[in-house]
Amino acid sequence: MNEEFIIPKWPAPANIKAIQTTRNGGISLGKFSSLNLSNNVGDIEEHVEGNYKKLLNSIPSNPFWLNQIHSDKSEELPPKSKLNCDASYTYNKNVVCAVRTADCLPIFLTNLEGSFVALIHAGWKGLLYGVIEKTIDKISSSSDIIVWLGPCISQESFEVGNDIYDLFISTDSNTKKAFKLLKNRYYLDLAEAARLKLNYVNIENITGAGITENFCTFKDKKNFFSYRRDGKTGRMASLLWIDS
Repeated sequence: MNEEFIIPKWPAPANIKAIQTTRNGGISLGKFSSLNLSNNVGDIEEHVEGNYKKLLNSIPSNPFWLNQIHSDKSEELPPKSKLNCDASYTYNKNVVCAVRTADCLPIFLTNLEGSFVALIHAGWKGLLYGVIEKTIDKISSSSDIIVWLGPCISQESFEVGNDIYDLFISTDSNTKKAFKLLKNRYYLDLAEAARLKLNYVNIENITGAGITENFCTFKDKKNFFSYRRDGKTGRMASLLWIDS
């Protein structure tokens, strides 16, 4: 794979449009090479703006970027206040939900009717605090919800401390299945943890990372930014909207 954009392979209706960017196809240099879409990581502002312009050619309106805070908070778009949250959703056409990632898991949601879209930024904290369940709880869906899990760090590259394992198990013992113990170290599968939580709220139609795709942002340096691998680096974008 060496695509500028990944188009999710999921059974979404024709009016639902989704894009997952890679790190390819932009003008940023060095650690931010090349399609960095964050202006908060130390990249040259003119380069980020050039990358934004490229992205805008593929979407119907300016995306609503979130001030991601690794929380359980979600907001409906268009927003009534600042977007200090980690998920957004809308029932309106041509309103673009967006999240930025560089190891965390982007979660795309819609339903079989195509009456809403939602995007979740899920790191381990968001998953622990219940960002998936709390976002879905806010959404009114008249048909079955479907999900695509975007590129994230894979389990074998995501070592976490015993304290994080203990927090998950004490909060939701079912998430034990998302951890692997290897040489006295725990490894967390973000995609599996998300799938378990989605199943818990009766969502079974799930594709993408860990299911139909073998993404790993950490191992695939050619196509993905990874904060854990590189520290100072760029961000990919996930974008989702209802087409007019």
